[in-house]
Amino acid sequence: MNNIKLRILSLIYFGMFAVLPFAYAESSNHKNYPAIITDIQACSAASVDAERLSCFDALAQSVAQPNTQVSVESSNNKEPETLPDNIGGGKFNDNTETPVGVRGLVTSCQKAHDGKWFYIFSSGQVWKQTDRSKRRYRECHFYVTIFEDGFGYKMRVDDETRITRIKRHK
Repeated sequence: MNNIKLRILSLIYFGMFAVLPFAYAESSNHKNYPAIITDIQACSAASVDAERLSCFDALAQSVAQPNTQVSVESSNNKEPETLPDNIGGGKFNDNTETPVGVRGLVTSCQKAHDGKWFYIFSSGQVWKQTDRSKRRYRECHFYVTIFEDGFGYKMRVDDETRITRIKRHK
C-alpha cells in the first residue's frame, strides 16, 4: 500500500516539476522565474510525503492564473462564397460538353519496366501513364488530346473513346 502511495506522489512530483517551469515561461512576468526554482527545490527537500504534496499543491495554486480565457478570433470575417452547383463531379456535374484540352502529336512510345507507357511528343515532352489500363499500340504516331480534371491529366487518342490518366515526366 505504501508503495502505491509513493508511486502516486512521485508521479505528481515529477509532473509538477515538468509543468511548472513551462507555466512560468508562458507568463508575462519572467522576473519570478528564479523564485520558482527555489520553491521547487524547497518542496522537493520536504521529507514527509504529505508535506511535500501540500507544498507542490500550494505552488501550483500560486502559478495558476485565474480568469484566463482563450479567445480565438477569425482573421477572416467575410462571408464564405457559395459553391457552384456543378462542383463535385459525377452526378453533380451537369456539363455535358466534351472537355477542352490541348492537342499534341505522339511520335514515340516506350513501355516501362512496370508495364506503363511513356509517351514522347513532337515537342519533346514526355508523359507517363499512371492508371493501370492495358494498352497496345501497333505504331506510335497519333494525335491525342490532353485535358485536366480534378485529379490530374487525362489523354484521349483521337478516334478512340478510351481515356488514359497520365502525368508529365519531362
